[in-house]
Amino acid sequence: MSDIQTNKAVALDFLKSLETRPRFDLVAPDARWWIQGYGFLSLAEFKALVERVAGTKAPSHMTIRNVTAEQDRVAIECDGKGRQHDGRRYENTYHFLFFVRDGLVSEVHEHFDTGYARAALKSG
Repeated sequence: MSDIQTNKAVALDFLKSLETRPRFDLVAPDARWWIQGYGFLSLAEFKALVERVAGTKAPSHMTIRNVTAEQDRVAIECDGKGRQHDGRRYENTYHFLFFVRDGLVSEVHEHFDTGYARAALKSG
């Protein structure tokens, strides 16, 4: 398997793991996330955010639309669909740019509709 194929597999495996249980074994200890509205987060800060979001909505199903990989970067465009714990739907569109180093996710840039997220995650 080429480096590009390996990078795609690592990024897709990690992203799909967010539906149920995040596979942080696929993530470098010094990884960081850039999330729209938050800026850069350390791995510890990202883990805390994942736990907080899990407390407000049920796991989402990610439908992958497009994947493009080049060098150490993997771009994934997808749709996330799930339910909040009160039963309301949550559906957002995402673009992730993964950087993979030595077979591990080292950086992620996450883009999504922040207006929709803010409105949808307000108490119903």
